[in-house]
Amino acid sequence: MSEKTQAVVLALLLLLVAAGGALANWPRVDPGMRLTLWKDSPSAFEALKRLETQRLERLPAPSEFQGLVLKFFQFNQFVAGPAGRDSGKRKVVHDRFQKERVRFVEAYSEDAYVAVGAYLAQEFSRYLAQLQETIVDSGEMPAVWLTRNADHELVEALRALSADFLEKAIPSGLIRSGAPLEEGELWVVRTMWMQNWLLHGGRELLGRAFTRVEARTVLAWKIEAAQHIDLPRRLQLLEQMPQIDPEYPVDYVAGVLLAQEGDFEKARERLMASYEADEFPDGCRTWLLFIKREQQGL
Repeated sequence: MSEKTQAVVLALLLLLVAAGGALANWPRVDPGMRLTLWKDSPSAFEALKRLETQRLERLPAPSEFQGLVLKFFQFNQFVAGPAGRDSGKRKVVHDRFQKERVRFVEAYSEDAYVAVGAYLAQEFSRYLAQLQETIVDSGEMPAVWLTRNADHELVEALRALSADFLEKAIPSGLIRSGAPLEEGELWVVRTMWMQNWLLHGGRELLGRAFTRVEARTVLAWKIEAAQHIDLPRRLQLLEQMPQIDPEYPVDYVAGVLLAQEGDFEKARERLMASYEADEFPDGCRTWLLFIKREQQGL
């Protein structure tokens, strides 16, 4: 340990010791509180808006991509239907979409295909926001509402755009009771939808067209906020983040996630590393004091 590191650690330890007699009065943190770094970056959302605008500038006339969208809708509706698990039939329907996709790219361009995706992603997030508001207004649990309203026009539109996304959105927390979708969540939804659209064009297209800011948006949300992902998987995803965003506070986020799960020893190690790196000093102090208070039973 370097002299600088020793000094930083000693200063923090002295702070914790000094605060020991007043821990009961220290502002409390909610151990179940979700991290919000993924949505606390206005510059990232502005970058996503600019990217979407640039893509939409290459959008052909609706009549020119109508066939592509129709085949895509037919594929999703088949997947969401009772025969969707039949891999043979599923491949036949998907091949029809792929044939039309290849024809469209040859007739127009790959950029035009990406532009259609940007347009459909907008529509998808708009329909999802309307669905969420409808569920909130009903006062029902999302799963109950969806079961009772399988033929609702919003549900049918979202199935055509995304097959079985609705079933995945409930455990993730994107569809829930009590609150409408926030702007940041809508950008996450659009970006995940766009990622899937690009993947239909192949991994090479995904690698070329899916930008770093888009990858960071989705990955940060999965690490911090996706309710269906457990701690081991979150920590695995966290290891990918330095390649996408070297400034993302990996140690701080790991420390908070570990503390929330009650793994205080590992959490302390990561939070101390974060404090030393000057990632989030105030946040580190708050969580380290939380750990100390929990261990002392205060």
